[in-house]
Amino acid sequence: MDAEGRIHNSPRPAVKVKEGGGQEDEGQAGDGQKIRAAGADSENNGQNTNTNTKKASIDRPKDTASDAASNTPVDVRTDSNAKVPAAEEYLSEAELEAALEQERQEHPPFFIWTDTDGRVRSEFIPQGAVAGGQENNADSETVFYDHILIPPQRVASAVRQSGCCAAFRQQAKPLRAAGSSTIFRHIQQNSPFPARSGLSPAWYFYNAENTDAFTLTLRIRSTDVDAALIAVDDDFVPLHYLERMQEQTIPANWHRQAYRESVIRIEDPDVRGYILFFRGAVPEDSSLEVEWF
Repeated sequence: MDAEGRIHNSPRPAVKVKEGGGQEDEGQAGDGQKIRAAGADSENNGQNTNTNTKKASIDRPKDTASDAASNTPVDVRTDSNAKVPAAEEYLSEAELEAALEQERQEHPPFFIWTDTDGRVRSEFIPQGAVAGGQENNADSETVFYDHILIPPQRVASAVRQSGCCAAFRQQAKPLRAAGSSTIFRHIQQNSPFPARSGLSPAWYFYNAENTDAFTLTLRIRSTDVDAALIAVDDDFVPLHYLERMQEQTIPANWHRQAYRESVIRIEDPDVRGYILFFRGAVPEDSSLEVEWF
């Protein structure tokens, strides 16, 4: 430690023996020697500092990967010479169809099943069956109906002559054109229908266009009460009666409300109007969507 309290790592000054038997420190020699000693001290101090720095750098593990990454220049320029696919490299529609057909021939379809003994079997599907199935799917589509109304299934003549529905002809609302939906709300504003179970909330509507056969789709929202349907002619004479409509429940998702749907095929050319009523009270926000095509 020097006179100013600083700690140095320099080697201890050499000591020489005086003539009288005492010891003399080289640092205590003449003024010139003191200056040289001080200079040597600062040089040693500098050397020691450099030595310590080098030692610290040697002791610290070097992250060569990060150093290389930080020292590696990044080229963010786009390659102006990149090859743009030519129009000839894309397949035409005919070429694509030919490639798909070749793929089907090289890798024919097959099905896997488990027989009665529990063994897994596989068998290729005959090419004719595949082609025939494709033609059938292209020409026709299987459609399922909840109800089909045909003339032989009309109600009895006594019911047709009862005059139960003619009074509601003036309250019936027309449906929009084919393929368009008609929405009915505010069922409490309509006159209740006198069903056998009592006065029931109902909607009354009719088709203004004369069509021999069509499909009628009914979608009911915001109520779970059972619904019944009466199909009538132009004068609101009853022709068909569905005491309880068969329905499919469509669950809600992020963009639609849950509803009940009934698809009815009308094959009776005299059907023009409808009375849909419920067998109990329904909420005020209940609605009916009708679509035909």
